[in-house]
This record gives sequence, C-alpha cells and structure tokens, in this order.
Amino acid sequence: MAVAERNLTIASDMLNHGSPSLEQPAFEWIVVLSYSAAVRSMNAGLLALNGTRPRTHAQRSRQILSTDDLRELLEKYADLENWSRDARYVSSPENFDEDIAYLAMGNARQITQHIRETLSTS
Repeated sequence: MAVAERNLTIASDMLNHGSPSLEQPAFEWIVVLSYSAAVRSMNAGLLALNGTRPRTHAQRSRQILSTDDLRELLEKYADLENWSRDARYVSSPENFDEDIAYLAMGNARQITQHIRETLSTS
C-alpha cells in the first residue's frame, strides 16, 4: 500500500505543480500513475484477503470479481485500466485533460481507501 500512496502523491504533485519543461501537466501520465496505484492496492487486498498474487491483468480482474470485499470496486478499477491503456498505447496526450486526471486520481484514492478500511476490519 505504501507504493500505491507514493504513486498517488507523485500524480498529485504532477497535477498541482506541473513540470517546468511542459506547458501543462502530463495528464496522461497522471492517469497511468493512478492506475498503477490501483494495481498496487488491489494486489495488496487480494493477497491479504485471498492469499493470491495475480500474474496478469485478466487474473486480477477475475479475482476482484470473485472477492466479496472488492467486487464493488471493479468498475472504477476497469475504468482506470482502460484509461491507462489508452494513455500508454492509443491516444495522444491532447486527449487527456485535468478532468480525467482528477477522475482517475479519485478512483485510485477510493480504491486504496476502501482496501485500507477493509483490511483494518478483517
């Protein structure tokens, strides 16, 4: 969970402070960092709750779906996965803006917080 928090801090810093060498923050990389935070959080949750370590994105999604305490997070997680894939492989940086960056960070924070709370009561 510490790496997830670190990724969210980096994303937040990028969004709030930008980069001196860029005209605007790299919104697409904020999305990628947010997804990375969600992956780390989900991995921690799956390990703690099920004792499993998914090796692929597909395995992780199936395990989230089959875990009662995590199932409700699947839509937010899937959105992050899709946005991150688009950011890395499909879309140009101009297709990402501040709104999607905030939405991605919000999803990742909600996932991380939910898992932290779930693990603290388990």
